[in-house]
Amino acid sequence: ALQPDNPVLLNNVAWSVGKLGDPRALEFAARAVELAPEAPAVIALLKSAGTSSKEVAVAVHGAGSRS
Repeated sequence: ALQPDNPVLLNNVAWSVGKLGDPRALEFAARAVELAPEAPAVIALLKSAGTSSKEVAVAVHGAGSRS
């Protein structure tokens, strides 16, 4: 079953496609942040993916404004 609103799944997909160099990794990670902005694993993935601090802040801050 597809679970497009599952932040854990989106986080795992972001990590997997990021390892493959797929630029969509940030999109998946940003959606995970949108769904679970307090989840440390989601924020950690954004940081470990080489995302700049500014991009992390935009993803996290933007997630709060979409809720």
